[in-house]
Amino acid sequence: MKIDAIGLGKDFTLGAVGLPVLQNVNVSIADGEFVCLLGPSGCGKTTFLRCVAGLDQPTRGTILLDGSPVRGPGPDRSMVFQDYALFPWYTVAQNIQFGLTTRRNCRRRRHDLADVTRDLVALVGLQGFERAFPHQISGGMRQRVGIARALAVDPGALLMDEPFAAIDAITREALQQQLVDIWSRTQKTVLFVTHSVDEAAYLGDSVHVFGPRPATIHETVAIELPRPRDKTSPDFIAAVGQLRRSIDAAMHVANGAAP
Repeated sequence: MKIDAIGLGKDFTLGAVGLPVLQNVNVSIADGEFVCLLGPSGCGKTTFLRCVAGLDQPTRGTILLDGSPVRGPGPDRSMVFQDYALFPWYTVAQNIQFGLTTRRNCRRRRHDLADVTRDLVALVGLQGFERAFPHQISGGMRQRVGIARALAVDPGALLMDEPFAAIDAITREALQQQLVDIWSRTQKTVLFVTHSVDEAAYLGDSVHVFGPRPATIHETVAIELPRPRDKTSPDFIAAVGQLRRSIDAAMHVANGAAP
């Protein structure tokens, strides 16, 4: 799925006061591209993601999906949240199946339910835990359930809002590698929000660096490194340094200083 944002702006209202969050965001994301959204906390990265998902409506501008304007949520986009958002009374398999049993227009058919569930459980490495409830599995495993549930409806784009932020560092690195493996097999367009420079450099084909609120995209940095990426290599360390310099420049521009 190709995603284009054209002159995108979003304002919120706090009481009687307007709060501009995004201003004049222009970006084009290619079909099958893995894109990271990087920037300071509260700058509007999640708001941008929610506009792409159709959960928030832009104040100005538009978002196009394969050339058609976003009118609201749809099965062509799936979102993975930071807080897992699983149903505690459903098993792993039932949580994965949820979208298939509720979305009339999803690309999967109900008679494929068992096959789809089995394939997705294997894809995220949860064989043997199909009948477990969320409280019986680890945080990393719960997030893998969330990813499998998002993929179940066969979306064109996977929208991920800091999905690994609450997970310990060792598990986080394992999930990063697993996500890259899943993306390479499914070829979905991925938008991934993160505060981690290291994570953005490891995951993204490109990284859109946001400045402080009201945010626009300060710079797009291409990460032209082969996969799997070695975080100890000089090239990777150089990419991390480039992203850090871009964030510093965005902060200086926002504070009225020269970049």
